[in-house]
Amino acid sequence: MLDRPRRLLYAKILWHVLPFVCFLQVLAFADRAAIAYAAPNGMNEELNLTATAFGLVSGIFFVGYILFEVPSNYLLQKFGTRMWLARIIITWGLVQSLTAFVPDGFWLNVLRVLLGLAEAGFVPGVMVYLSGWLPGPRRATAFSIFVMMTVVASVVGGPAVVALINLGHSLGGFLSGWRFMFLITGILPIIAGLLLFRMMPESPATARWLNPREKEMVAQDLAKDLPVKGGHTFRDGLRSPRAWLLGLAYISMPFSGYVVTFFLPTILTELSKSSNAGLDSSQIALLSSIPAIATAVTMIVVTWTTARFGRLGLHVLIITLTGATGAAVAFAVHQPVLALVALCLVQIGSLASNGLVYSILPKVLQASAFAAGVALVNSVGNIGGFSGPFVMGSIKDATGNTDLGFLLISALFTITGIIIFFVDRSASRVQRPAEPVAVEVATTAGLPKP
Repeated sequence: MLDRPRRLLYAKILWHVLPFVCFLQVLAFADRAAIAYAAPNGMNEELNLTATAFGLVSGIFFVGYILFEVPSNYLLQKFGTRMWLARIIITWGLVQSLTAFVPDGFWLNVLRVLLGLAEAGFVPGVMVYLSGWLPGPRRATAFSIFVMMTVVASVVGGPAVVALINLGHSLGGFLSGWRFMFLITGILPIIAGLLLFRMMPESPATARWLNPREKEMVAQDLAKDLPVKGGHTFRDGLRSPRAWLLGLAYISMPFSGYVVTFFLPTILTELSKSSNAGLDSSQIALLSSIPAIATAVTMIVVTWTTARFGRLGLHVLIITLTGATGAAVAFAVHQPVLALVALCLVQIGSLASNGLVYSILPKVLQASAFAAGVALVNSVGNIGGFSGPFVMGSIKDATGNTDLGFLLISALFTITGIIIFFVDRSASRVQRPAEPVAVEVATTAGLPKP
């Protein structure tokens, strides 16, 4: 347990550092998922996209994302965290805006690849940034809250995106509703990227809202948190067996998560038509947010229990088995209410433990190695982000339903939980003597030596 001064210090840091990066995460997820709401609101019809073609368009984002994830984090080390994050945010906004003007499916695929290239390195970059502010359990809390913003984006992003589509329709300009939505959702990140330098201090040493004693406490705590064993260099992170295992295990989470994200609005639209429910696009968007709300509640509970009890691997195992159960139910039943409950469990399995996976890495990697390890896990894992929507779209076109896809998700979740449980169990955590590093950090910041 932290003493009272440190509890107040890290609450202060979380309050100053987290809101803006969480806002950026909401923008990032909303931008990549906006296509899910464009599809049933005119895009698929206008561009003549089949379910397989839409699955490819949805998942091809991850081709660029995966290819440039590790190089992007290497360049982040060279140019500095804030500079590189600003580049990422502004360029993804530009690409998103250009999506408003695509003439056909081919150019939509091209821009989705470019969007992945532009956004690559964002999540690892933010993880590296937060690691420079927060030690141990507080870092795990920050990671979980940051990842939780994907859920917030699912809750508020759907209705907001549909509202923009409807606004575009009502304006009746030269852009159809879904095109107008892409234009506006691209402008917002550009503005955020320009504000980044004002909103995100480089490090605790440069934060004006921390006094010298608080800066010294952070330096000491970060120094104590470093492992004696484990990689230090960028190359060490890329060669870490545990990072590779975590990345391979992580595949099931984006695989299942983006299946729900991209296909849920379409599934609900089809159910509405087949059952004569008569739901409009706004009601579909609200129903699509239910799995995200269930996941958000779960993540709040998980954040509290991991901060209190630790046992990251055990938490991941329980969460992924919950997702496996939901996917098995989705395979077995076709009643709309039960299907929605099952998809809630799948979404919990795919998102509720993401922050915990990244929190295992600092046990064995530090400095540049940690940056490389996060990029590696995110890059390898997001193979699932590409393959999930494409595989599910192909299964739907071939069989007329998504049953076999959910059976596959159930198996992947089970394997994931077992692997991560044993990786966490084997990752020994030995603390480095704090004083030499703390002295170096304090001296660099112009503070008295501890």
